[in-house]
Amino acid sequence: MLKNLIHIILIVFCSSCDLRTAEDYYNLAYDLEEKGKFQEAIKFLDKAIEKRPNFRPALLNRGGDKSILEDYEGAIKDYEKILEFDSDNTLALMNIGNNFKRLNQYEKAINY
Repeated sequence: MLKNLIHIILIVFCSSCDLRTAEDYYNLAYDLEEKGKFQEAIKFLDKAIEKRPNFRPALLNRGGDKSILEDYEGAIKDYEKILEFDSDNTLALMNIGNNFKRLNQYEKAINY
């Protein structure tokens, strides 16, 4: 009886563990992006970033996916997160400017 209870507890515990890495989630998202499933990809990128908040490729891709889905403000926020730890990231700076341009905020776009 005790042995069965221990097995049940181990099964429940292990099934609730998330053993995937940030890179695993990033790769799942990348596969979805290749298929044009950007909204679904964002969910996996969210998990990758949750595991590694400064995961530059995941933040860049999530910003790109949001831009494609016309969530320009959300994309800008992702790119700004990159600038918090990589202030000279050219791709993030350029994408912030492009997204401000899409929002017709040309004065802000010029700053990037």
